[in-house]
Amino acid sequence: HVGVFEDLEQVLQRSFGGPGRMEVLHHMFDRLRACHVAILVVTRNSAHVVKQALGRVGIMPYVNDSFIFGFEDYGDNVPKSRVIREKILEVFGLRASALLFVDDDPSNIADVDKECPGCKTIQPPRHGLQQEHCDQIVAWAEQLSPE
Repeated sequence: HVGVFEDLEQVLQRSFGGPGRMEVLHHMFDRLRACHVAILVVTRNSAHVVKQALGRVGIMPYVNDSFIFGFEDYGDNVPKSRVIREKILEVFGLRASALLFVDDDPSNIADVDKECPGCKTIQPPRHGLQQEHCDQIVAWAEQLSPE
């Protein structure tokens, strides 16, 4: 797998939907931070490219650099559920019920539903998180950590 952005200057519009959508995402991340929720990324892309893209749109401050797992960290045939179990749940001593998994690929959702029982999942469309998904994510976080 190779993650390629021909021009990282274009990443805001092409990969994140433009300034309006970024405002929605930043608001969601601010609310997640207020709930003390850690953001982890498990991707089939290069962790390095993802870090650059997230940095370009101002999201990296919400994500610990070591919490991005890219194709460099696991094999092509390793399901995301295994990465979650071995590199997240086991390492941090968490139960699956403490995890929210968001992915646009139905096979990844099915895999995590099966292999990480108790984990909440949300499947947004391929074009990304919309306001309704952000609201669901924040509601999940707030029920874990009521203010």
